[in-house]
Amino acid sequence: MQKVLFLFPHFIGHLNRSLLFAEKHRAKGHEVIYVISAEHPFPFSYPCLFWDRGRLGSLVRKSIKESWSWEKTLIEVNKSKDLLRGIVEEVNPDLVYFDDFCAADLLLVWELVDMSKVSILSPSFPAQKSTDIPPQQRFSLPGKHAPQEWEKLETECFEPVVTKKVRELMVLISEEMRLPERFAIWNFFESIPMFSNLTKYYCVPESFDFPGQKLKPWERYAGWSVRLDRDEQIDPAVAFIAKKAKSREGNKLIYVSLGTVVLDFVPTGVLIEFFENIIAIGQDNPNWYFFVQVPEVVASILRPKSINVHIRTFLPQLFLLRQADLSLSHGGTNSVAEAILLGVPLLVFPSIGFLDTKGVCARVVYHKFGKAASLDTGRSELFELMKRIMEGVSD
Repeated sequence: MQKVLFLFPHFIGHLNRSLLFAEKHRAKGHEVIYVISAEHPFPFSYPCLFWDRGRLGSLVRKSIKESWSWEKTLIEVNKSKDLLRGIVEEVNPDLVYFDDFCAADLLLVWELVDMSKVSILSPSFPAQKSTDIPPQQRFSLPGKHAPQEWEKLETECFEPVVTKKVRELMVLISEEMRLPERFAIWNFFESIPMFSNLTKYYCVPESFDFPGQKLKPWERYAGWSVRLDRDEQIDPAVAFIAKKAKSREGNKLIYVSLGTVVLDFVPTGVLIEFFENIIAIGQDNPNWYFFVQVPEVVASILRPKSINVHIRTFLPQLFLLRQADLSLSHGGTNSVAEAILLGVPLLVFPSIGFLDTKGVCARVVYHKFGKAASLDTGRSELFELMKRIMEGVSD
């Protein structure tokens, strides 16, 4: 029996994206094991091992922010190496999948695995510089302005000075770990290393990317990697209200979620003002039923003013999307994929200037799956946008 190892961070969206790959291997009779980087264990649908040492990428970023010496950095890197190598030796996998966020950890264990049987799973898009296609970290459509967008990225990416140093240090570590030249780092997505001649799957369909995108010979589109049949916990109260929302012709069900890490990138005050606008629009339109998922700190502040606005820290996304007339989203790959596959129009907010959400939002607009707005869009304009989308009005 072949053993298949998935090395992933604790982010549930990333883990969910890997499940289709895991299920294909399980259907073939393979043994699937996850190694998850997390401070505390949590229930998961596959056998898993947890390691609390943290990802190499995070360690390198910390070393730069805290101005570690090269000697101290190497000591800490080797501690991670010893721990991860012990886990991989124990599992002894035949095939290995690394999440993009854990790609750097390959430097620590490459000697223990057959590199021809290693794949990287990415939620993003190809990251080669292009004269026509802008970087995915920018909310921008294809065109002759793309080179300027790439130039802006150098100074406007997430923590640009730190990111540049992370890249430099990652190359030095790859040399220290004696990574063969055949698999050398050829590029970076933010601070995530991209390896030559190593199979990489982009978990989006080619049809969702901008046309003319170029891939390396070892890169492939894998299609949407979401499960529309996954189990969800559905609160009876949510089910009752959703049923009521769909019980009368003319009622609209609107699902609102800006993702699980939005507070890391958007000031709380901006979020509060946005959700207050949603509450007010709901109050003015009693036949629009809003299901709004917010971070706990935001939920403790917001006070709905009408019974058609329901605010929760957790909502069953698929259950609600199947009945929704509109989805308001930050542009997370999973959320957008599920809305598209279920035929729900989108209003996206390219507000998180990190990784790929702005690029996802741009592709939503380009392929006419929805429209885009900013979180500080005024209440009346936000209402008109939502109304036009649900009425099928195109600009």
